[in-house]
Amino acid sequence: MEPIGWQLILRTVDDRVLAPNPPTRRCIARVMAAYEGLGIYVFAVADTHLHIGVLASRSVAGRIAKRVVLSLHRLLGYDFEPVRLRPIHDQAHVRSLLHYILRQSEHHGLSNDPFHESSAILDLLGLRVVMPALAGRVREHLPRLKAAEVEAHLGGMPPERLDLSLLREAACAAFALADLAGKSPPAVSARRAAAHAAKECATTAAVATSLGITARAVQRFLTEPPVPENVRAVRLQMGLWSRPSPSPRPAHAPSPRPPGRPAAAGPLPQTHLSPRGAAARERAGVEA
Repeated sequence: MEPIGWQLILRTVDDRVLAPNPPTRRCIARVMAAYEGLGIYVFAVADTHLHIGVLASRSVAGRIAKRVVLSLHRLLGYDFEPVRLRPIHDQAHVRSLLHYILRQSEHHGLSNDPFHESSAILDLLGLRVVMPALAGRVREHLPRLKAAEVEAHLGGMPPERLDLSLLREAACAAFALADLAGKSPPAVSARRAAAHAAKECATTAAVATSLGITARAVQRFLTEPPVPENVRAVRLQMGLWSRPSPSPRPAHAPSPRPPGRPAAAGPLPQTHLSPRGAAARERAGVEA
């Protein structure tokens, strides 16, 4: 019987750290977004290697691996060892692998990515908008998965926050961008979402200064209808970035109980990630 899916493990030939800073983490997230439609349901970087969970056939999993390797070589200059593929046998394995991949930083005792930018957790919880079908795919295959189980990997769901000093970084993180400059659809969408996210807490001039654009550009964005899930993602990112960076924890240390509702709470929420297809990608500014 054909396995339900496959776990892919990618490691560079020189065992280098794959995502040492926010720009490389966001670049990897965008590469994952480009091939999300082929069946990716979870991913995370653990300093020197990348885990990807795929709900698709062996041939499709191999195609994803090849495309990811080629993309990361082209964008970041990495050379990879042959990809390791491990079968996912049943639904219980789908669930356990999701948790295993999402807790890679904890598993290896890492603290170099405190805001989880090299992990699918931001996409699953609505803090990033570049993988619009991911949460829907997880709900489809794991209907009993509770939202609190996923939130626990983030240390609890952050509040929506309005903080002008964090606006630019929050917008970049929500759209997986190194910066907000340029006329690309993702950059324009990010600036628009940021303008709407901050309109209740700052003047037009202050928002413009924070984003590095003109006041006229902010005014133009505010006359355009916002995409609510994009605005929410920026505000959630401001809440996340306002947290103090966590201190390192030993590998395999038990997780503290996260704040918020208990694990018996409802299923993974219907966030902005549930729409499928080209329309959802267009709204998020994702270029396949």
